[in-house]
Parts: sequence; C-alpha cells; structure tokens
Amino acid sequence: MTAPAIRPDVVALLADLVLGPDVASWCHDDGRPATAEERVVVFDATFAELQAAKGYNQLAAENALDEVAAFDRIIEISAPYREQMGEDALMSDIVGAIPEPERTEFLDLMEKVGYSRS
Repeated sequence: MTAPAIRPDVVALLADLVLGPDVASWCHDDGRPATAEERVVVFDATFAELQAAKGYNQLAAENALDEVAAFDRIIEISAPYREQMGEDALMSDIVGAIPEPERTEFLDLMEKVGYSRS
C-alpha cells in the first residue's frame, strides 16, 4: 500500500486554523472564521496531513521561542547603553556605543529577528 499524497493546501489550512471543540468557532490565526468549505476540508484531511500540519506548527513554535530568546539577548546587550543614553535613544544610536565583540553579536541577533544591517 502506498502512502497517501500530502496535499500542501490542506496542510497549510490545518496549520493556519485554530480548532476548538465547537466547529462553528473554528477560525484562522488572524481571526477570520473558517468557512463551511474549509471545515469540510479539515474533515477530509488524512492522518499524514494532520501530522504534517503538527510538524509545521511545532517548527513554527520552536522558531518563535528562538526569536524571543534573540530579543531577550538584544535587550540584555543594549540595556546598559540605553540607560546611559536615555529612554528615547534609538537602536541605531545604541549600536554605535556597543563595543566589539558584543556589537557583532547584537547585529547578528538583530538580523535574526528580521532587521537588516543596511
């Protein structure tokens, strides 16, 4: 017996939906309610598709935790300089005051959370 094909659109839908005990309350991560057609797709999903959606969400959660840790370290590195420069100091001002090798770490972390060096 061959493994059933995993449909990417079904996995994407499963990964995006917040499923609760009441089918009528199912919604997308952005709050849009699930349509009747989407609810049918959920019940038509295969076990492999459910596992794939779970794997995707697990990776997304791990990435979110990594990002939180990066923000924590950015705050830790920059805090002493922000305190010296004041509450209104911009990150662009603070980075200039951070000595190496912390500056490189700081910039790498900023890039990791989506801020480019340019």
